[in-house]
Amino acid sequence: MQPAYLTEQPLTNVMTMIENLPKRILIVDDDTDILTLLKFQLRYTGWTISTATDGAEALELFLSTPFDLVLTDAMMPGMSGYDLARLVRTSEKGCSTPIIMLSAILDTPDQLELAKDSGVDVYMTKPHDRRKLQEQINALLESPPRRQVSTV
Repeated sequence: MQPAYLTEQPLTNVMTMIENLPKRILIVDDDTDILTLLKFQLRYTGWTISTATDGAEALELFLSTPFDLVLTDAMMPGMSGYDLARLVRTSEKGCSTPIIMLSAILDTPDQLELAKDSGVDVYMTKPHDRRKLQEQINALLESPPRRQVSTV
């Protein structure tokens, strides 16, 4: 007979607790009005939201805190969202973290290719549809990330 501490029950309980923790989302945009809008739109989801106003701040946060998803603007001064996505992807922590990019630039084939090459999972144009954004976040949090960029 095995001692009680060797049974699978405690491990199952720990895994259940981990799965039930709120998902952590990092939102990155140099426009504080957009950051405020996105936080407002996502406030009732139960997710834990952190924000950064530039790519360097976002990368520092990402490397020091576990995040389940990154939502970033494409064009920011200094480090762009493309650069941020590339650095997140090449980090040990970020190789499987879903990335959604919001951009005022239309989803042309060149932009989609750049997003794909940067490791972005979903590319959405601004202004975005709140419901579609939440659907994309839910889908990425519930399933493994795709490596083919999709547009919404």
